[in-house]
Amino acid sequence: MEDKGDIGEAKMSLAKAWAPYALIAIILVVTRIPALGLKPILQAQTIKIVNILGIENLTYSLQWAYLPGTIPFILVAMITALIHGMNFQQVKTAWTLTFKQISGAAIALFAGVALVQLMLNSGVNAGGLDSMMTAMAKATASMAGDAYPFVAPFIGVLGAFISGSNTVSNILFSSFQFETARILAMPEILIVALQVIGGAVGNMICVNNVVAVCATVGTIGVEGKIIRRNAIPCFIYGIVVATVVALMIYSGFNPFPI
Repeated sequence: MEDKGDIGEAKMSLAKAWAPYALIAIILVVTRIPALGLKPILQAQTIKIVNILGIENLTYSLQWAYLPGTIPFILVAMITALIHGMNFQQVKTAWTLTFKQISGAAIALFAGVALVQLMLNSGVNAGGLDSMMTAMAKATASMAGDAYPFVAPFIGVLGAFISGSNTVSNILFSSFQFETARILAMPEILIVALQVIGGAVGNMICVNNVVAVCATVGTIGVEGKIIRRNAIPCFIYGIVVATVVALMIYSGFNPFPI
């Protein structure tokens, strides 16, 4: 018989092992439902930097308490040490290993966030010029014309690729997609829907996400290969949804008139 080794005896109940995950789910629900009253309180806790580098109206605001990384994840990580009865040395070892594991991804993550903020706030300038994001999107839309439905999802992909977030991608491009659709006399909701779908599938080729995942599972160095392989299904998804929406638009079918 093959020796599979001694896996040891479980020293923790199933309920205690699942407790941190249950806490995360509960806290996320409680802090995200406005009717419960905690959401506005957390959102009100902000760190604000006004007139950055002396530039008027260039302000950065961080809702630190509303970030999932702060509440619930860091909060639950601290509570878990008490639930599991960890001593100081065990807690120190866990946090040390965690920081060592994410240190490689932190460089790419910090640079990615900085790039998004730079491009997002570049619209605040003395010349009254469009932001870099808007200028790129407008140029793409003007070249696409009536074929814009095949471009819209990939603008969402671009936003997610740069920022690593469908939410941020939508913040960057949704209003532009809406205005572009109006200019081209296309259903605005359908074009914005393509933006949302593109932002969702774009996460699979986002540098930040791929680097973070590789750091988590210990496969540093294969990020490029993963992005190249994921680009194929990402492109297929984009083309499929674009084709469906384009057929609806070209046939005059608009299920969401406004």
